[in-house]
Amino acid sequence: MHPRNVFQTPPDFKDLAVRYPEFRKHVTYDLSGKVRLDFKNHESQRALSGTLLKHYFELDVHLPTDRLVPAVPQRLNYVLWLEDLLRLFPDKDSVVGIDIGTGASCILPLLGHKQCGWSFTATETDPVNLAHATENVKRNNLENHIKVVAVGSLREAHEAVEGDSTAVDFVVCNPPFFGSPEEADAQGRAEEQGRTPPSSDMSGAEEEKVWPAGGEVAFVRDVLLKDSLGLREKVRLYTVMLGKKSSVKQVMAELNEQGVNCTSTEFCQGKTMRWGVAWTFSDADLATAPGTRRPKSKPPLEFTLPRKLKGVKYCVPGVFVRIKELLQEVQVPFEVIADGKNMCHLWVKAESNTWSHQRRRRREMQRLLKAQQQQTQPETASEPQPQPEPDSKPDPELQQQPEDSCTEEATKRRLSEEAQTIGASCKKARTEIDPEVPQPGGEDRASAREQAACDTEEVMEVEAKEDGGPVKDSQSSKDTLFLSCDVRVRRTANSVYLQLQTREGERESLHQLLQYFKNKLT
Repeated sequence: MHPRNVFQTPPDFKDLAVRYPEFRKHVTYDLSGKVRLDFKNHESQRALSGTLLKHYFELDVHLPTDRLVPAVPQRLNYVLWLEDLLRLFPDKDSVVGIDIGTGASCILPLLGHKQCGWSFTATETDPVNLAHATENVKRNNLENHIKVVAVGSLREAHEAVEGDSTAVDFVVCNPPFFGSPEEADAQGRAEEQGRTPPSSDMSGAEEEKVWPAGGEVAFVRDVLLKDSLGLREKVRLYTVMLGKKSSVKQVMAELNEQGVNCTSTEFCQGKTMRWGVAWTFSDADLATAPGTRRPKSKPPLEFTLPRKLKGVKYCVPGVFVRIKELLQEVQVPFEVIADGKNMCHLWVKAESNTWSHQRRRRREMQRLLKAQQQQTQPETASEPQPQPEPDSKPDPELQQQPEDSCTEEATKRRLSEEAQTIGASCKKARTEIDPEVPQPGGEDRASAREQAACDTEEVMEVEAKEDGGPVKDSQSSKDTLFLSCDVRVRRTANSVYLQLQTREGERESLHQLLQYFKNKLT
């Protein structure tokens, strides 16, 4: 929560219940006398938000029953972060902002004026929300500071800026989160998936929660970003509050692709998280604002290898050869960066997860193979076999040929079984070598195996440097990779260990890749 947020100290529900009869109707008391509020109840949420606005900001706000109920601490976090960002720009006597889709409560303009003294143009396309927002501004006698405007197209920011004679300092927006009504039904999805239902009720009209063109990411891309690229410096700062963590990465990628100066933050309040993204076409350094979300450098994953490995010599080159083999087995592209005696390094460029759930994949393949065999057997059995005439001798070729070999499927099956037998024999033939116990010809065998692995590897550009990058860019774009990470094999005085560090992708995928190596090596 923002350090200047008044809700850093949680509100005293007992005191609020005594002061405000409307709120008192929705609270209960436990045996210890503590006041409880049912956050899953829509009416309880309405009573709480209205009471907080009245008690802390002297705002009289009517919240209709069929519209979204804004969380006051969350919206205040957004306003305070925006205030921090505006301090990076030259001071002005008056600050004017635009709220895209103000909603029935008109809460951001009301809070922005009460907390910071800003003036607003609040836009709205929905007639019901427009009427309630206009009423809430009038109830608080703020018509001279907040102007509620009906807009009739997606070019909301353009319309508001072009219709405003004063310079615009910022844009705020809390777009619809979801891309479909089914996605917006959190209660239904929780029941369907057997999960615990959400701790609070998200009410509201469908048009407030759903943007059919693709949810909040599509709204930012197709409306806000598109408008900002046209308006540019006519607005000093563009901001948006997002409801999904995954949306932040996508929106930031869109902004970076356009070469726009941008930053992000996160709003923490209670059990609910929200995320803010801001961008500008000025030279202001947004990253220096308090509360700006900075990338956290996470330590690499490390695993010290035991002395006894499956058919691998306990040394850096031997382990590195086996790591490359394991990646090739699951068809993961990689690029060797360094190949030394004490440290080897490669760059993994995985386009999909092919290393997880290996047992499940094998079982599925066995099931498919068994089903295929069951389909071919009746066909083979139904084919009439040529019967020799009583006086004629049987054809020796027919006597020598197995019955199954008459079908192409049987041939493929036999070859597959032979390949599996050969593979099992090769795996069994691998020798475990302990460096503490010299074995005759051990070094020669290990060297030959490493050389054979190198001979079968794809030809690739290699630069032998410890911490460097690839010589040439891979054909796979970094933006499309499922996981981009560095894998290093290092040695200490007494041990050899693996080190994995993410470049791009989820850290959970890195854990899964390390587990794959553990399962195959130990």
